[in-house]
Amino acid sequence: MKKFFALLSLSLLIILPGYSQLTSADLIADIEQLVHFVETEHVWPYRLVTKADFQAQVDQSLSVINAKAECDERCYVEILKIVAALNDGHSVVRYSSRERLFGYLPLTVTWFKEGLYVTRVPEEYKQLLGTKLTAIDDVEIANILDQLRAVIPHGNNTRFKKFAYSYLRMPGLLYGLGITDDPKEARLTFSSATSISTVVFQHMDDQTYEATTFVDYEEVHPKVPLSSTQSSAYYWSLYDAENRIYYFKYNRIGNMESQRASAFAAEMWAEVDSLEVDKFVLDIRNNGGGQFAYCMSFLQGILDRPEINSAGKLFVISGYDTFSAALDMLRNLEVKSEAIIIGETPGDYAASSGDPEEYVLDNSKISVELSTVFHPTIFADDMRDGIILDEIIEPSWAEYEAGRDAAYDYIVTYDKPGLMPTSVEGFESTTGTYEYDADKHLVIKAVDDALYFDISHSLISPLYPSEGRTFTTEIQGLTVALGDGVVNVNYPDGKEESFKEIKEGNSALDDLYAGNFEAAKAIYLGIKKDNPDSQLIRDGRFSNLALFAFFELRAKDRELASSIAKGILNLGIEINEGDAPFCEFALRFY
Repeated sequence: MKKFFALLSLSLLIILPGYSQLTSADLIADIEQLVHFVETEHVWPYRLVTKADFQAQVDQSLSVINAKAECDERCYVEILKIVAALNDGHSVVRYSSRERLFGYLPLTVTWFKEGLYVTRVPEEYKQLLGTKLTAIDDVEIANILDQLRAVIPHGNNTRFKKFAYSYLRMPGLLYGLGITDDPKEARLTFSSATSISTVVFQHMDDQTYEATTFVDYEEVHPKVPLSSTQSSAYYWSLYDAENRIYYFKYNRIGNMESQRASAFAAEMWAEVDSLEVDKFVLDIRNNGGGQFAYCMSFLQGILDRPEINSAGKLFVISGYDTFSAALDMLRNLEVKSEAIIIGETPGDYAASSGDPEEYVLDNSKISVELSTVFHPTIFADDMRDGIILDEIIEPSWAEYEAGRDAAYDYIVTYDKPGLMPTSVEGFESTTGTYEYDADKHLVIKAVDDALYFDISHSLISPLYPSEGRTFTTEIQGLTVALGDGVVNVNYPDGKEESFKEIKEGNSALDDLYAGNFEAAKAIYLGIKKDNPDSQLIRDGRFSNLALFAFFELRAKDRELASSIAKGILNLGIEINEGDAPFCEFALRFY
């Protein structure tokens, strides 16, 4: 390989704000305040880390800071380590604080199977586009990534992959970790098939950033996969007539200025209904979330169309950027649809915390976000570190550079015969209702002579024959065994549970959807009495239940759907004794 070295530099126009005036005592007081916030404001701080391990990180950080008379980036790194110890991708030191503390190097690298490749730089350095980042200040990138794991909040490895690039471009953080010698700059090494380049990047302030023209890889190398185009659009779609595939790219959950999500959804579904569609693709691999309610026209639109929501016809592409509200969408599709989910594991635990609130530390003025709401799955105490996919397809730089998309190619060529659900014949005695949890029932039922597994308005799947009286489902890792008056469930995370048959009585969810609010109220008050901290009676859960009920019922009777939603919200307010801001806010929309 021909090698040449070029030393380039970006001018530094402004010095980072100085923090040397902050004493170690000041920062120690902030850490004590941070720990107080974690323990009093975070919805479930010790779910993914023990209190002892979290305290051990706090003690270690206090020891580092105590050894210094004045604080610089090497102290501030310890704040990041404490927050990251929670293993919660929503609980973070805010980006604005991170950049203020550690600066910004003007480049973007993207994670592929082969490594980290440059995909965005100032125009004058566009020759770096498509090169691979291999070292910083002569430290191999693999060693740097290992060190970054201690400061990047992540519940699973895919969330780490998402944020590694933004932490790599903070010179003060690299200095604070002992990787570089200067908190304002870093020497980066890049390689291509023909060369090695070394570039010194320096911190870029906001004013210079606004005046700088940046270039993205796809702007100068237009031969990129279709899925990587229109990245600024929240949503777009097209019909692949050759393969009779309808492709919907969903990049952000919210409203675009040019067209509201609901209006786009109406147009999209009208187009889908008018075409011959063999396969429908929902691509949320680059969707980092947003306001969940905005996705309901798309989510319910899928569930309302059995011609799409069937084995071998519905595909969802997940990625390491699939997070927050997009992960909520994926959770629902996992259990309510027959989707084949491919790509990469989404960026958080299957059940995870979210809806963060901001807290500012008194002395350093560092802004920290901490999760305030827990989002469970339908499975009890689900500890999967990610939703289990039907097929893992990791993006490759070689394919990306060639304009290929392995995930889409997989869908085009997919022709596996769909599994046939088990016939009800021979299992008639097992059909019936079983008590699943305090507000839901598990039902084994017949649909067109096929055996189905159903949990009140939360999960539905055909039962596919496996061995004897054991069956697989649409959910990877979920198996069901039918006995005499009992259903044994093996959950995707390995836990097992048995449920006994019951002869009468509605579940609380069934009562809610039927408008029997007094009956549902009695059940929820019983839950509250037994466990005042139950996730089943949280304000946020009732607001979500109202949303799901409205969209599920509105096609049949919109006025009734609105009435049911209002009744659920008012019940949530009552159960939570008026302390229900989510319900109160949502009430205005029905």
